[in-house]
Amino acid sequence: MKNNFLKTIVNKIKDFSYSDLLVSAIILCIGLFLIFFSETVIHIIFIIGGILLAAFSIYRFILLFSTNGRPLLFYLSFLLNLFVFFCALAMIFCAKQTLSLIGRFIGLYLIVSNAYKLYRLLTQSKRDRRFWISLSLTSLALLLGAFLVFFPRAIAGLVSVFLGIALVYEAIIDIVFTLSERRTNRTKGYIEVDFTDKTKRK
Repeated sequence: MKNNFLKTIVNKIKDFSYSDLLVSAIILCIGLFLIFFSETVIHIIFIIGGILLAAFSIYRFILLFSTNGRPLLFYLSFLLNLFVFFCALAMIFCAKQTLSLIGRFIGLYLIVSNAYKLYRLLTQSKRDRRFWISLSLTSLALLLGAFLVFFPRAIAGLVSVFLGIALVYEAIIDIVFTLSERRTNRTKGYIEVDFTDKTKRK
């Protein structure tokens, strides 16, 4: 009875470590895929997002036609849902062009808003430490906006690569930790346990 209990504990420890290694290996593969196929990942995410947005828009159309509301509110909701539906179709069938358009729009917004902030900063007479920090952050935001205007899809690729590097690092750390823990347990005798019945030896 005691031997069966110990066997169950050891098998659970082994299964737990094997499952940890499997999860870490899957995370490692996802990280490598994000690093080497970043543009493909962004494209897939955009298509999935477009499908979900189209499904939500169709659901809103069904709700809109199934309820009786005010004519003005009905037409406004209809036009809004129609715009969302066309945006979803653009995300599905023109993912790269849509991503470039969104990137340029965000870049232009950063340039316009931070140019105004920079103008307000330069017109200030007080030049303390907070001024230089704000000036540095505003200048960086302007550079980021200009970068997005000229290279709209690069930011999404960089985010995917950095996320992949983080996942690869996390997976390697987990694999090394799990293997070292298994080796330590085996050395201490937690894994290698002799379950042979003493009565059978005689």
